Amino acid sequence: SGWCHQNGSALIRSKIVEEQRALKLSAAGQLLMAGLGVSFSLLTGSGAILLDGVFSLIGFLAALMSLWVAVMAVQPDDRHFQFGYASIEPMFNLARGLLIIVISAYALIEAINTIRQGGREIQAGYAILYAALVAACCFAVAAYQWRASRRTGSSLVRIDAVNWLIDGGLTIAVLLAFLFAWFIRGTSLEWFIDFVDPSVIALLVVLTLPVPFVKIRDNLREVLLAAPDQALQSRIRAAIGPRLIQDDIDDYRVRLVKVGRYLYVHVIVLLGESDRERDIVWADTVRAELESALPDDAAFTTIDVMFTAESRRLYGAPDLRT
Repeated sequence: SGWCHQNGSALIRSKIVEEQRALKLSAAGQLLMAGLGVSFSLLTGSGAILLDGVFSLIGFLAALMSLWVAVMAVQPDDRHFQFGYASIEPMFNLARGLLIIVISAYALIEAINTIRQGGREIQAGYAILYAALVAACCFAVAAYQWRASRRTGSSLVRIDAVNWLIDGGLTIAVLLAFLFAWFIRGTSLEWFIDFVDPSVIALLVVLTLPVPFVKIRDNLREVLLAAPDQALQSRIRAAIGPRLIQDDIDDYRVRLVKVGRYLYVHVIVLLGESDRERDIVWADTVRAELESALPDDAAFTTIDVMFTAESRRLYGAPDLRT
């Protein structure tokens, strides 16, 4: 027999509301950054600032999509999607990572061509002002999103917070580069000023490329239904194991899969000869106690417990207790 349950519907609703509030703030912030990027790129002639504005525009569109994904991911199962819509979340994050890689590769090629053609002149003063404004905004939004991700457990908000933090750090790098261009004017290094902008673009691409690759790797694992990270597995095992041992269960197996914000826990309990006389009330009690033993932040966790006297069902599953 099996049983499934999702913890704390009121808690889930509050987390969904906060998640959507955070994503709306991110969308507004990205739209503001895109406007600043395009405007200041026209003032300065900087391709690096234009690239930053393009990334912000993509971030704005991605934030709008994230709102839709956040709503769809928590929809209940139906006739067409009988295990719900949780897989939409990692699929979206995967596509977003691929898009960033394509744009970054194009920007890197353009930067290399600009360097080969003798560089590009920029207005460093306006560029410095832009970088200072954007860096302050990025770090402020990142701090808010990080707190929201801790409260909601949302991978969408967590990824968004990391993106804002990375954007802020990269903007600081841009600020330092333009300050360097400002200070070398009139010196023996003045010839390098025209190469600052494409060099910044190339540096930004090289520094940021690992981020979408990691995002693709992690979300591809979820799409392929791979086991979650070892730390999460250890937490679940530590919560479930003592309760089963306390009830003199002969043997058991635990299997987990994480898709987006949802974690599915499948427990297979092997009943010995003396356990087979136990009734359904005992089985329901064990299920309820296993659910209550889950960590408090496991609001999007579904647990399914199967009792069997056939060892082949147990030993055909991987032992995740070690």
